[in-house]
Amino acid sequence: MKIRAWMWALVLVTVFSGEAAPWQQPLPADTAKPSVGTSCASALQPYIKTTLYFERPGSLTTAGQRKWQAFIREVLVRHFPDGGTILENIGWWRDPDGKVAGGRGNTLIVLGAPEKVAEHRRAAAAVVAEIKKRYQQQSVLWEESAVCASF
Repeated sequence: MKIRAWMWALVLVTVFSGEAAPWQQPLPADTAKPSVGTSCASALQPYIKTTLYFERPGSLTTAGQRKWQAFIREVLVRHFPDGGTILENIGWWRDPDGKVAGGRGNTLIVLGAPEKVAEHRRAAAAVVAEIKKRYQQQSVLWEESAVCASF
């Protein structure tokens, strides 16, 4: 319950902050560095953040887990060798026939260097294509933003 309240608070702050919402801001050109406001704090560096949301492929059986681990090695690590984060989620969506469906899903979060935006986007597009092909998914939600981060 606390997480849900926190998420709504974040949405309200974003909506009422007076700044353009992320979906209203144009994406940087493939060769441009992502714009992160005016600048990052001195301890932080600019990055392009890609978040992919997709239905959890496979089952929770041992065989399903082996296939999922193979997908991580064969696809995610190959395209994003610097690392990423996978979160499990529960979501819902409207199918093309108008029916509301839902289930378990995954959220993949990866950061890319601003000087490699085009390469980062090609990797994300390849992962999206592989998810659709390998797991017969109709769509994968692709979200992109410019962020400041430090490692």
